[in-house]
Amino acid sequence: MRNMVEKKVLLLNETYETLSFINERRALKLLFKGKVDVLSVWNDDVFLISGKIKLPAILRLRKRVRRNYIANNGFSRTALIRRDDNCCQYCQKRLTPNQLTIDHIIPKQRGGQTSFTNCVVCCKKCNSEKGNKTPEEVEMKLIRKPVAPTFSSYYFVSCEQEFWHPDWNDYLGLNINKKV
Repeated sequence: MRNMVEKKVLLLNETYETLSFINERRALKLLFKGKVDVLSVWNDDVFLISGKIKLPAILRLRKRVRRNYIANNGFSRTALIRRDDNCCQYCQKRLTPNQLTIDHIIPKQRGGQTSFTNCVVCCKKCNSEKGNKTPEEVEMKLIRKPVAPTFSSYYFVSCEQEFWHPDWNDYLGLNINKKV
């Protein structure tokens, strides 16, 4: 018997690169058109006129498609917070959502861009202390150099659902223990 919550399906390129998460309907269309191979399934059954099948959890395209690098196309506050693990990048304090701010390493007033390489999670105290200066000018040091999040971590952030298939970890490079 099927849960009422729609589960996502991880879509891989022919080369096993992560492409995206897709919904059940699109996954079944690709499957019935013979465009994909099933690499892993959910325990849920999908009932069809001709019988039933297990709902796919991971599909691999049979023909390679050009990969769309979404993580490089735009800044995402959610992805930034996930990248920095809710931790101030100056004092290492663990922060709740209402305690954190986003700091521009090179301040916006001085030409700094809102990007993954110029922004970090910061506590209010450190952000206030740094103000409109660079970290060097106020003798503050970043814990680590900020980088754009990987493609897989961007999709992990965008996959806001309560169900996580453990086989996804193999393709996303993550070690997530979510409810299945």
